[in-house]
Amino acid sequence: MAGAIRTNNDQKIEYFSNDFLNVASVTYPDIGFSEFAINEDGSTSVLIYGRIFGFKHMLEFLKSNGHVFKDENSCAEFIVHAYEERGNEAFRDLNGSFCLVISDAKVPKVLLVTDRFGTRPIYYAFMDGEIVFSSHCRAILEYPFPRKLNFKTLVSFLYYGKLGILGDETWFEGINLVPSASVLTFTGKGLTLEKY
Repeated sequence: MAGAIRTNNDQKIEYFSNDFLNVASVTYPDIGFSEFAINEDGSTSVLIYGRIFGFKHMLEFLKSNGHVFKDENSCAEFIVHAYEERGNEAFRDLNGSFCLVISDAKVPKVLLVTDRFGTRPIYYAFMDGEIVFSSHCRAILEYPFPRKLNFKTLVSFLYYGKLGILGDETWFEGINLVPSASVLTFTGKGLTLEKY
């Protein structure tokens, strides 16, 4: 799947996994828009693509509550500890352009989180009790996934003549977009989607 996103040899693919999740990040090493962090006991991990701004004021609060930071400039490390402290409430105060993949082994569950404007999209498909997700539909299509045209999207496009009105629909049946300012939670039994 990661190979379907990689567009040239300068991009680097990094893999992260645990008992519940396998994820890959495709980035340009010089730009560094992707970060990974894990908490002290290894139960919560975060992969962020993008950036979060203005979180320094929260660091002292998190440190006073016992959270230990290796790198106080790391967006991913900040998210790990903010999520541990406040759960889904932590996302409400975030400012930036990002998408997050959070693995919480205590439940276990995986969260896909988008920023307020959906500037970094996450597409997902739920099939056979698994969730498959990516920043591009073409990667999901590399997974054993049926390629069926979404006629609802086709009709909307032909009627309105533009793509901006499709909501969370895509050109492919069964592949959806996580809406902006949303948390998609996968527990192994199903999905829930909520706005924050």
